[in-house]
Amino acid sequence: MKGLVLVISLVAVSLLSGCATKQAMNLQEFREMTLGSLYGNVKEVEVNRSLSQIGESLKKRTTRCLDVTYERTSCFQTGVGQQSCNTSLMDYNPTLKISQQKIELAVQMNMEGAYTPSKIPEGGKYTLVLDVTPTSANKSHLKFYYGYFAPETMITTLTGWADGTITGCPDLSK
Repeated sequence: MKGLVLVISLVAVSLLSGCATKQAMNLQEFREMTLGSLYGNVKEVEVNRSLSQIGESLKKRTTRCLDVTYERTSCFQTGVGQQSCNTSLMDYNPTLKISQQKIELAVQMNMEGAYTPSKIPEGGKYTLVLDVTPTSANKSHLKFYYGYFAPETMITTLTGWADGTITGCPDLSK
């Protein structure tokens, strides 16, 4: 039994230490940390649209839909019949760079009212990076790098903006 407790404790410490390690301070660090992280994901999608069409779509919607702030309250059980709640502001900050060879979209997030164990970059923690590159005149490759705080709705919406099937904004309030 003591052996099992020790193993569980070591696993918990190693997982939690990942939360307290250095934050990515730029896009390349975020890409690298996402690839080698227990909490990071990479998703790749091919779409039948040119890089310029995707750039126009992202340019129209990025600021309006992703430069937003929401209040979020999270509650958890602290004991039988007891609950603790924390309210924080989720402030999303997108940066879009478009060239003839590539599109880069980075979404950062500040969580005001939440504990931050390490230094974070100006604009907040990176939550998602999207790289778009052309594969032919009318096809493009999307590569998403994202962590725990990137809502699935953001990835779905960005994919829809890129392939032309979605024109609305993601609901980032949940």
